[in-house]
Amino acid sequence: MTRDKRHATCRIGLTRQTDFLSFVIRHSSFVIGGSAAPILHSYLFILHCRLQRLASQLARSARLFPRFSFAGCYAILAFMNDHTQKTVLVTGGAKRIGAAIVRALALDGWRVLVHSWHSFPDAVRLCESLPKGSAVALPPHSLSSAADAECFFFSLTEPLDAIVNNAASFSRGPLADADASDFESMWRCNALVPIQLTLLLNCDLTKRQSQGCVVNLLDQRIQRPRGGDTPYALSKQTLADFTESAARELAPTLRVNAVAPGAILPPEAAHEPAGGNPLGRKTTSEEVAECVRFLLDAPFLTGQILFADSGQHLIG
Repeated sequence: MTRDKRHATCRIGLTRQTDFLSFVIRHSSFVIGGSAAPILHSYLFILHCRLQRLASQLARSARLFPRFSFAGCYAILAFMNDHTQKTVLVTGGAKRIGAAIVRALALDGWRVLVHSWHSFPDAVRLCESLPKGSAVALPPHSLSSAADAECFFFSLTEPLDAIVNNAASFSRGPLADADASDFESMWRCNALVPIQLTLLLNCDLTKRQSQGCVVNLLDQRIQRPRGGDTPYALSKQTLADFTESAARELAPTLRVNAVAPGAILPPEAAHEPAGGNPLGRKTTSEEVAECVRFLLDAPFLTGQILFADSGQHLIG
């Protein structure tokens, strides 16, 4: 069989595999029931995307390097895959939205360092459920001050390519009952810590002459404050302003973007009317995670705040 025929056969085989996976993905919820179905669906989808990427890379290699052998193309692709894995830190990655982000990035080929504090056992179980080596549960560490953030950053033993600032504190109550300590604690946890981690990453990337990215988790409340959570809302607004400023001042070394979810976590999400947004549906943690993954992988985006709230920010 000639080299061109071998390449054509390989591309046909990969195409057939992706077509088959597309069929399985579309019907996985009917074939397998229970809680395993969404997990299987996610794995199949990632495998489908990677097969498509491999097919296109192989075709491109054949055009650019016609003298390379069939085995040589595979060797080059394998080498590139083994040496281009990037490392991302996800703060507050043990549960809820953070866990969904960890799963999405780990299945997308990132090496994920999972930060946690009181939820360390959940972080360990999460990492054990993912492909071996794709996610690592870091020792528990508080992130309630700039000093905590600095100590934590310098305790990392692996260089970072990206950070997802997801860890946050939330409280609700009338503004008349709040005092300075409420504002200070929210500001330190929700704004100062992400700011400090971002600046430390930028400094480290500059020393390594590399580039990276940061995604901050905000809240759709920054668009139209509703009251009842003013210390929290102000801290997130601070982080939103920092996102846009940092995107301009730290480029091109660092891209800085943000995702602003709507009500997702209980108990607020459980009490929100189904028609409380233009789309008449709630955004899931997995959909927020997909927004984060997109921003990490988009080299042309910086300074963007992506509202993942089914349009809730449009109506308050």
